[in-house]
Amino acid sequence: MNENKFSPRAEEALRLSQEAAGELGHGYVGTEHLLLGLIREEEGVAHTVLTEAGLTDDMIVEIIKKSVGAGLPGSNPAQGLTPRAKRVVELAMEDSMRGGYNYVGTEHLLAGILREGNNMAVRILRTAGVDARHLYTALMQKLGEMPRSQAADPGRSGTSPAKEDNGKNKTLKEFTRDLTADARAGKLDPVIGRDGEIQRVIQILSRRTKNNPCLIGEPG
Repeated sequence: MNENKFSPRAEEALRLSQEAAGELGHGYVGTEHLLLGLIREEEGVAHTVLTEAGLTDDMIVEIIKKSVGAGLPGSNPAQGLTPRAKRVVELAMEDSMRGGYNYVGTEHLLAGILREGNNMAVRILRTAGVDARHLYTALMQKLGEMPRSQAADPGRSGTSPAKEDNGKNKTLKEFTRDLTADARAGKLDPVIGRDGEIQRVIQILSRRTKNNPCLIGEPG
């Protein structure tokens, strides 16, 4: 994989991040600006996940102004990424490579923000009442629901998930149990104290390759 190859939507999100930093009069591009860029790039997976969590552009800008402050628009041109923002991009590249993607998408940048954890963007999420762990889980679930071509290759029209043919899965339904349907219906017992393990399993299951998690240890 070419680690420097960003999807068109990710490139646009990064451009919008730099633009946002300029609008706020900040001389750097931090994770807060990356978050703004991701929500402003309206065609990306990250935008969908963020807006479904109740976040808006105006909300993020307001929190940034209260937390960091703002200067005159364009008064302090952004000079580059902060160390934490660079780390977020590195984590995004790692996630993309580990998942077998050909490039970095907006979903990987958002995952990088959430995985890095100790940054201004995550503090903004917290201030807005959004739990970073729940958002990460929602992101992984969203990726699991989407065709890979839609999630990671925004420049290429992807195929929709195949619709179930009548009678084709009759045997499967007869001899197996749909745990996903049971979970949606609230028929499964809750898992307590295993948030980290659950998030890791979701991440592994969302991969194109090496997507078979192995749980080791005592039950529970």
